[in-house]
Amino acid sequence: MMLMVVIGLSSCNKEEIEPIEPTTVEEPSKTELITGSYSISLTVYNGDTLDLNAQHGDQTFVIEEDGTGYQILYATNDTVTTEFIKPLEWKFESNEEVWSMRDKDLDDNGNPVEEWGGWIPLDILKLTNNEFWYGYDSPDFSLEVHMEKQ
Repeated sequence: MMLMVVIGLSSCNKEEIEPIEPTTVEEPSKTELITGSYSISLTVYNGDTLDLNAQHGDQTFVIEEDGTGYQILYATNDTVTTEFIKPLEWKFESNEEVWSMRDKDLDDNGNPVEEWGGWIPLDILKLTNNEFWYGYDSPDFSLEVHMEKQ
């Protein structure tokens, strides 16, 4: 019995434990955060909350990583819902605090016209993995849009 204890003790060697290197978690870029499909959860125009069922309040934004995307506008008459797709382009301004976008108007048949509209600079109010809030404030009007990823 004594022999077994000695063998057991002699087989326990002290192992050197290598220090664990701290891992760094890389934060997603703003482009990675903004990419995705969004539905509008709240729109405030000149301080008034808009009805999301109003004309073009019910829409989906699809933002692609390459600076393109589109808006899907839903128009409902009685029980029929029609979708209209507006192409869009987007970019971050140099400080990445401003998101600029432009889109194409739709013709009378709901098809995009050839010409792009002008760039609209929008302040980024919140940008997370699940939400994108943007706003615009001028002497003429103010706008705040809250969108959630689908």
